[in-house]
Amino acid sequence: AAFFSNIDQQQQNGQNVREVVGKPQIKIPDTNRLVDATFLDGVQPEWDKEQVNPRLRLSEWVTSSQNPYFAKATANRIWSLFFGRGIIDPVDDFSSTNRASHPELLNLLATRFQEHQYDLKYLIREITNSQTYQLSSRQTDPSQSRVEWYGKMPTRGLTAEQIFANLVQATGFFRQTTESNPLLIGSGADTPQAEFYELFKSDSENQLDPKASILQALALMNGSFITNATSLEQSDVFTAIVDFPEISVEKKIEAFYLSTLSRFPTETESARLTAYVSAEKSDENRTHAYSDLFWALLNSSEFLLNH
Repeated sequence: AAFFSNIDQQQQNGQNVREVVGKPQIKIPDTNRLVDATFLDGVQPEWDKEQVNPRLRLSEWVTSSQNPYFAKATANRIWSLFFGRGIIDPVDDFSSTNRASHPELLNLLATRFQEHQYDLKYLIREITNSQTYQLSSRQTDPSQSRVEWYGKMPTRGLTAEQIFANLVQATGFFRQTTESNPLLIGSGADTPQAEFYELFKSDSENQLDPKASILQALALMNGSFITNATSLEQSDVFTAIVDFPEISVEKKIEAFYLSTLSRFPTETESARLTAYVSAEKSDENRTHAYSDLFWALLNSSEFLLNH
């Protein structure tokens, strides 16, 4: 807190200007003791004769090799993005009472991250190329139920932003540009994405305990976004697949699977769904059958969950 002390606000040319006055230190309440600005490792910075902004000095130290916490905290947070929980969890509780589940792993990731000049792309590659990340989420042994042991890939709920991005990608949803600027995507409160984020926002950082509300489930099953995404009039992807000439029912079903789940249907899925669609003889009824299929895929747990 002392780094943010001794800031004096003055008026210059009609503008508020904040300047650091004197040595950065704070007074402990109800005492006469003054505490100088000190880094988290207990070292006090050396102040030059020229006045240096203490906040700038603090920010430089936070991302420097002298900070023993930055590399670990960053590695822990990036790990939690891929696994739903940190090696230290909660990710913002680095304390003696909250030990790392795998301290050697955290130290290794932090050291490698620091050695590669804090390259996030390197850190992400290291994690995603690991055997741990590439495990299946299917449980084959009772011991795999302990998520902190990483015996299997945990099933994680997607964030609101991830779900919306997936829907946009799978359905070909087009976000209208604004009238004043054709290059600027609309971002007001009345846009579909803003309404979606509001409905699916969560105050919890725990991705391993997704608790979809009734309103969220209803929005996905019956909301206007999904309804439009599965109609010939509104969905570019749906229209392109259904109206594509000279391809079989089976191939169209494969196209729906690829656009939503990024995989081909299994033999059982293909046979069952081909029979379902082929049972409809009129073009209108067959279109409704394809719409039902697309709707079911967009509402499936495989589409809405990671792994």
